[in-house]
Amino acid sequence: MGENYCSNCHKELVTCPTCKGKGMAWNDLRKRNEQCENCNGTGKLCSKHGNDH
Repeated sequence: MGENYCSNCHKELVTCPTCKGKGMAWNDLRKRNEQCENCNGTGKLCSKHGNDH
């Protein structure tokens, strides 16, 4: 189906609100940008499953 759709339910993926689609997010403990834990660095989430795509 392509990388813009969830492989489980085929819903269209939405932009990750944590990293705003960048795939990197600020880590306060380490004081640096790291791979976003919310979307696993993809920058997109399934609105139904979260990062499970």
